[in-house]
Order: sequence, then structure tokens, then C-alpha cells
Amino acid sequence: MTSRLLHPRVLTTAAALAGLYTVCVLVAISTLAASPLVAAGITIDLTLTAALMVYLLAVRPGHLPPVTIAAVVVAGAGLARWQLGHVLGAETIGLLGGGFELALIAIVATRIVPASRGMRAARGAGLSLLGVLEDTLARAGLPRRVAAIGAAEMAIVAYALGGWRRPRRAGGMFTVHVEKGWSLYAGTFVFLVGVEAAALHLPLAAHWPTVAWIATALSAYTAVWILGDALALRHTGVRVDAHGLRIDIGTRWRAEVPWDRIARVERIDGTPEAAPGLVDVSILGANVLVETTEPVEVRGPFGVRKKATRIAMSVDGVEAFIARVHDRSADATARPASAIYV
Repeated sequence: MTSRLLHPRVLTTAAALAGLYTVCVLVAISTLAASPLVAAGITIDLTLTAALMVYLLAVRPGHLPPVTIAAVVVAGAGLARWQLGHVLGAETIGLLGGGFELALIAIVATRIVPASRGMRAARGAGLSLLGVLEDTLARAGLPRRVAAIGAAEMAIVAYALGGWRRPRRAGGMFTVHVEKGWSLYAGTFVFLVGVEAAALHLPLAAHWPTVAWIATALSAYTAVWILGDALALRHTGVRVDAHGLRIDIGTRWRAEVPWDRIARVERIDGTPEAAPGLVDVSILGANVLVETTEPVEVRGPFGVRKKATRIAMSVDGVEAFIARVHDRSADATARPASAIYV
């Protein structure tokens, strides 16, 4: 690691970056930075220009990992806010978020061709959209946790924009949100976000129009997230197939539980009390508990991973679900159906 950091190309990149930062800070503390236009230009240099320079000098040749670009954008935005916050105000916050998004897109775009091959292969294997996107970003060079965060955001937007068609459900797929009425909750939340956005925008616009539009944009994006989450639940669920249980709860939770690891599947009334090995993936209370003979991995939002021996979940049509599990488990394991207690 030390030898890699002492590579001449990396040292050259560090020197160039230090020089760019020095020039930008000198301009920032001068009288020129009093102009919002000049301050915005300095901020762009500290974020996007610096990121492009690091990419061309060190990331593209393979001397530094792609995540360095995101780190440079965040560091540059922080420096800009420190030196120019009194000039730009809320605009700096927008540049920080926008710069990070552009950096993430740039990282993926550099390796999108080989990554897309893996994406098509993953789709052919029947993986969830979230899993496909996470694997794609990981192949593009992002660390797993960063890839998971980016995949969650991309999946939410993808479902919000393209998830309105009625999903085609294969045999053995059970939804997890209909009987709980989650769509009504989501619609109520979106309505409240709209009311709050309008109530906040009007008084802010009279004195700080830029802040008002930034707040409104954030509210709109919040509504997109709520809609995307609801539509993701509509297109996913729990599948009972020849391999076992495939749990795909929107953009929230994923797990695969093979038949040879299932000890018991039973109906319950409400989520059990928290205990070691229990992972709750239900929506507004569980009605099914899956117990395993050994821990299985459950992947949660934004890269969270847990080991579970008991998984509590909510399934629509619980009686039909348990009957399906009973029948498929007996066929898949060639053992008496009583081996799984329902």
C-alpha cells in the first residue's frame, strides 16, 4: 500500500491537487470571491475539476481506486463551503450533492461496457434489480458499501419512473405489502410532502428564492423516494421455488434460504421480540417466521448485512404461502413434509 502511494504518478497527482487547492484558496480569500459567479467557479474547480484531474492522472492508469474521485469531490466541496459559504450560502449544498452524483456517474461510465455484460448475466439468472445494480457498480470499481448505496438510489429512481406497469408474476411469487395497505400509507406520505413543500416554499421565496427552490427540490426528491419504494414493493416479494425461499422486499431486504437450511416455517401474529439471530423484514408486522438450521445472510438497505437464524416477514395470502412451502419442501428435499412444521 505504501509503495503504491509513493508511485511517481500518485505523487505528481498529489502535487497538482495541492497546487490547485492553493490557487483556489488564494482567490477565495481575495476580493474577487465576493462575486457569487467567481465563488461558484472556484467551487467547481475544487470539486469537478479536481476530480477530473485525479481521474486522468491516477485513477484511469490504475494507480488509485475509483472511490478516490468521490473523496476528492467531497473534500473539495467541504473546502469550498468553509471558504465561500458566506458568499454562496445554500448553493454550496447543492453543488456538494450534485458533484458527488456526477462523480459517481463518471466512475460507472469509465467501466460501463464490461459492467453491462455482468448486468445482463445477472438478469438472466433472475436476480433482483437492486442486486443487479449493486453488482454492476461493484464491477465498475466501487467498494461494496458505496456500490450498495448507489444501487439503492438508482433502483428507487428506476422503479419510480418505470414501475407503473402491472408486474408479471411467476408461479410461487407472493406479495408482501397488499394486505398491509402500504400503498395507502405511501400515497398519504406523498400528499403530506406536497403540502409541506408548498407551505415552506411560499414564505421562503419572498426572501430567499434560491433556498426556497432547493427546499422544494429536496421535497420533490423525497416524494420520488416514497413512490419508488412503494412501486419496488409492488414488483417484488417472496418466491417459493425449487431452490428454497427467495426473499426480495423492494429495495429493503434480500435473502436466499435453501431448502436444506430451513428448519421450520410457521404462521405468527406480530413480530417476535428482538433476540440474537432474528431479522425482521416485515412491513407493519410479521405473519410468518422462518427458522433455519444455520445462519443465512440477509442483505439490508445501503449495504447492511446480517446473519439470521430467524426471519420474520409479512406475506400476503399466508395460508396459501405456507401450503406452497409445505408442498415444495417435500418435493425438493425428498423427506416427509412433517420435517417442516407449519
